[in-house]
Amino acid sequence: MKLKLKLWHVLLLFLPFVCGCVILEFHYRLSFEIANFLSVLTLSLIVYYQTYLVLNFNEQSGKQSKFIKINAYIPVAFFTWYLLDILYFTIITPHSGFVEGPLKKTDFNLKSWIIMGFIIHGCITYYLVNNLFVAAAIKKLTDKDTKAKFNTEFLVPIKRLIRLTLVIVIGALIGLVIFAMGKLL
Repeated sequence: MKLKLKLWHVLLLFLPFVCGCVILEFHYRLSFEIANFLSVLTLSLIVYYQTYLVLNFNEQSGKQSKFIKINAYIPVAFFTWYLLDILYFTIITPHSGFVEGPLKKTDFNLKSWIIMGFIIHGCITYYLVNNLFVAAAIKKLTDKDTKAKFNTEFLVPIKRLIRLTLVIVIGALIGLVIFAMGKLL
């Protein structure tokens, strides 16, 4: 089974994140949970898609690297758990930890540190490990047809996904900063 996404399909993967950024600017208490869920949903979708590409490449190239397989499944398992955690604690039971006032109390407990560690691991895997593994394995191939096929089917979609991620996240951050500065004026 092949899953080849065109550019506009990849852009649709980021639609929940963009919607979350737009919703976030409405009423804070009503929108934070939904914006947070949509952002984590977007992260999950792009990690799932890149993992699909890397694992298919790992299988089709004959490399069968166990490190890549395990390293690819760790962010998938984490983001699945994190998505369910966000869904349960912010949408199903929304008022379980609400504090009166404009800001929520920050709890950096063990769970928060574990989440932060897995997010950092997921970012390193997403931006570096998977990309470098596929690029290095394709570079080592001697058959030009196979090299071109793998390049088109795996490396180009991975690089497109990474570029779009950077552009959309940086654009969203700039947009949020401009919007926040506009509120101050």
